[in-house]
Amino acid sequence: MKYFILTLGCQMNISDSQRITTKLNELGYQAAPEKDADLVIVNSCSVRQKGIDRIWGGIKKWQAQNKKIVITGCVLESDRKKYAARNIFFIDIRNLSKLNNFLKQISSHNRYSDYSSIYNRLDYFDIKPTYQGKIAYIPIMTGCNN
Repeated sequence: MKYFILTLGCQMNISDSQRITTKLNELGYQAAPEKDADLVIVNSCSVRQKGIDRIWGGIKKWQAQNKKIVITGCVLESDRKKYAARNIFFIDIRNLSKLNNFLKQISSHNRYSDYSSIYNRLDYFDIKPTYQGKIAYIPIMTGCNN
């Protein structure tokens, strides 16, 4: 399966996307341009409305193309409920170690699953990031408290 990651937000989101890339590559997924991807993962930030607006614009397009859509990152509970109503999946970034199980579930069931509370929190820092370019972002926490 081919994937595309859209990262919206801060340096923490970039660091998270590097770890998402590692996990997807370990599972045998291949990175692809957005138009060729079967799976779109949006690593987002709900702090600014502009990012949320971009997600909704993308959702319309991706759903019309029958792509699986997964949202992660800093997502407000109210936004999670809106995504769930549109059959868009959410996984808490702290549960990244369970990504394989999550992707199997959404492939076999076309329904909303909230993996934010199902699993124990992983040791996020055990996942080695896949760096792109010459800059490495070093997280000091997981998630957003702003």
